[in-house]
Amino acid sequence: MNRLKIILVLACLAANCAASSPLQKPIPTEATVVAQFDEKFPPTPDAVEKFLGEKFIRTSTADHFNFLNTDNWKDAVGLFQEALVAQAKKKELPYSALRRSLDTIMSEREDLAIVPVAAYMTKLAGEEAWIVVCLWENDIAGKSLAPPTLVGVPAKQTPPEKISLGIAHIRVFVYKTKDNALGAFATCL
Repeated sequence: MNRLKIILVLACLAANCAASSPLQKPIPTEATVVAQFDEKFPPTPDAVEKFLGEKFIRTSTADHFNFLNTDNWKDAVGLFQEALVAQAKKKELPYSALRRSLDTIMSEREDLAIVPVAAYMTKLAGEEAWIVVCLWENDIAGKSLAPPTLVGVPAKQTPPEKISLGIAHIRVFVYKTKDNALGAFATCL
């Protein structure tokens, strides 16, 4: 009987440790994509934004990465960046330019949890460019949400709930490889 208790206690401790870990299993990067994109861009900026929306935003891209959230995105972002750069290098595409584009996206992210999941080599106005598709959400990691209170009703003395959101919005950046200038941008919001 004592052995059974010890085994149960050890099993509970192991389960508790696994549950407290921000990532319970390795982050899969296999769904990341690096490819050539040969479709011609429309001539006006408004048409380009609509084009990017149709080709990259109104798709099922986010469905492949439904394990990403505002708690684990920082663990995933470096792995995804490296996976994209490695694929570009393997395909003999300008991977250094892709690295610069990814670095720019991360340096300008403000308060967004943003993870690049795909990169497409293309031409924009006759110049080589990278289309970088990213999933994003407002970065609320570690923040709490206090329960609502009714007027005239005392607030409960329970601690606020920690919240985590799935990362499912999409942003598309188009960076020229020559000078890393942003040539186009689109977002779902």
